[in-house]
Amino acid sequence: SSQFWPDNKLKMFLHGTVMNVEGNDLSTGKVLDIGFGENFYFAPANPDTTAANHYAFLLYEHEQVLQPSSGDVKKSTLSEYIQWLNVPSDFKLVALNWFKGHSSVWARVALAAAGLGGFAPSCAKV
Repeated sequence: SSQFWPDNKLKMFLHGTVMNVEGNDLSTGKVLDIGFGENFYFAPANPDTTAANHYAFLLYEHEQVLQPSSGDVKKSTLSEYIQWLNVPSDFKLVALNWFKGHSSVWARVALAAAGLGGFAPSCAKV
């Protein structure tokens, strides 16, 4: 059980989304702005020094163009995020990969550089 997350209402952190890719040409996809300027991908940086975080890569296939809802993209669960995307009926999961990431000094540097220094663990605890 994690000592970091129980008081934190964040259940999921969106690290990046590229949607509406045509075929296998990633350059045709629309990058979803997740609030980190021009960076559409925020690399794993687990702030929790007591437990591993789970990171997942999901690849969905669909024919209809996704047209997300307006408003904040930062949803607290995957279900809320998928609902926010307004997924079409032909939306199906075709690939998934995941890993567990532990905290490190690199996590502290990455979080501080992204303006999330409040989440950064103390170097003395890492």
